[in-house]
Amino acid sequence: MMICRYAKIIGCLFVLVAVTINCILKAQSTNLFRIYLVDKQSGISIAKGNAFLSDRAIVRRSRYQIPIDEKDLPVSKAYLDSIVGIGLKIICTSRWMNTVLVSGMDSAKYERLKQFGFVRQIRQVADTLHKTMAKSRKFNIEYHSSYTSVPTWRQIELNNGYFLHEKGYRGKGVWIGIIDAGFKQAYDCLSLQTIYSEGRIIATRDFVRPDSGIYTGSYHGTAVLSVMAAWGTDSLLGTAPAATYLLLKSEDVYAEYPAEEDFWVAAAEYADSIGVDIINTSLGYTTFDNSDYNYSYSDMNGATTFISQAASIAASKGMLIVVSAGNEGDDKWHYISAPADAKGIIAVGAIDENGMRALFSSAGPSSDGRIKPEVMAMGKGVRAEYAPAYFRPVSGTSFSAPVITGLAACLWEAFRDKSSATIREAIIRSSSLYSIPDTLMGYGIPDFFVAYNWLMQYKSNSNNFALYPNPCREKLSVEWYNPDKAKVSITCINILGQVFFRKISNEPHCQELDQEISFLPSGTYILQLVGPQGFANLKFVKF
Repeated sequence: MMICRYAKIIGCLFVLVAVTINCILKAQSTNLFRIYLVDKQSGISIAKGNAFLSDRAIVRRSRYQIPIDEKDLPVSKAYLDSIVGIGLKIICTSRWMNTVLVSGMDSAKYERLKQFGFVRQIRQVADTLHKTMAKSRKFNIEYHSSYTSVPTWRQIELNNGYFLHEKGYRGKGVWIGIIDAGFKQAYDCLSLQTIYSEGRIIATRDFVRPDSGIYTGSYHGTAVLSVMAAWGTDSLLGTAPAATYLLLKSEDVYAEYPAEEDFWVAAAEYADSIGVDIINTSLGYTTFDNSDYNYSYSDMNGATTFISQAASIAASKGMLIVVSAGNEGDDKWHYISAPADAKGIIAVGAIDENGMRALFSSAGPSSDGRIKPEVMAMGKGVRAEYAPAYFRPVSGTSFSAPVITGLAACLWEAFRDKSSATIREAIIRSSSLYSIPDTLMGYGIPDFFVAYNWLMQYKSNSNNFALYPNPCREKLSVEWYNPDKAKVSITCINILGQVFFRKISNEPHCQELDQEISFLPSGTYILQLVGPQGFANLKFVKF
């Protein structure tokens, strides 16, 4: 995990603070294996959604017309019983990925497991020989050695978030799930007293060591929570101080292994099942203690890693998924990490207080060529309460992601009828480089004033395609919102229905049709466009 692999020393402005743990991993997870199942056979009907989804989760699906499908069904109890029957212990399951994480494997059980017809694949995802990552490797934090108080928090100001706050939108009624490495002493933090006293921590769960609880392990999640939820103190204001929070722990602070992805997926599914609106995660995976598990940049395609596949599914369930891009921009890896490569999410890079990209902020694109990160927010010198009464400007994309998460919650509070996909679109369209995205800052810095007004102006969301110039002579371009590079079908016909050309494009923003129209006779034409953005017939005139 990169939990903000924030041990990047930037010039002389940062002081590296390392908390060294002298113990070796004492995990429940001695050797862990992921079992992929062939089907569900759960015996539960999709129509009985309330058996595995809360009323609030079902309302969210209904409101945004998201069907309950087979991925929502629980893993087959009969299969689980068979797995337990041979002496394996179930650690967690994934209904989206149809997998089971188990411990207690030996060669005899492995051979018996392979004989089960419902087992598609078995993969080891943690082992005892590589459990030696000291906590200091994973939890080094950068922060400024001094801080000068200012009347406004720059981390909110840079994205024009005060516009939403001043209109009264502070995330009320929006549920945010934070999947992190621990929230040590969060209940003692001065800036978080309001969310506890008002009962706006709806649930907590530790998926790594259930007996330990989420208030152990790391202060990292505490700092992330404070960036969003802080209220009632002059020392800090969060981006969504009135939102409701779910605190989930999926990261093992003592080691790095792929089973942590299983914990993350289980946490995301739990958040979905109780009806969370937004998931914020500052975790990222590239390399592991055992190099046999390592990913390569080519794996950052949104479809290879377990966690990224699940993050895309989570987005398809109507939640907004906001992920830290990573802090590998100035080292050998350089690129985003998983699940920042997932489709349908918002990966957030880091800028400083002047809007300049922080050198440590991981770069894009995804290995399949999509724009990454999607957007940028302040991630260098972000004000946070890292521990009780310990207010420090911290750095890393771990802290730029919650800036965007909180402001997205405020925006969604203003437009509750809009889907997560539309909120994501508004944020990306409002960004400073939307017309000219690049691999370092993606679509740029979102402006939530612009996002708000875009949603106000286009309540019908009917502007998915734009055609210009029109009339045209030598040049014609069609613009759309397609950050995930999905296929868009383009067909040109005349008013009699005769087809003149067809084209498939997966451009993220704009497709030029100069060559295609150069052969068209003068006249009136219709461009038929079909893609995930919808369907449109756009009339144009060729001189």
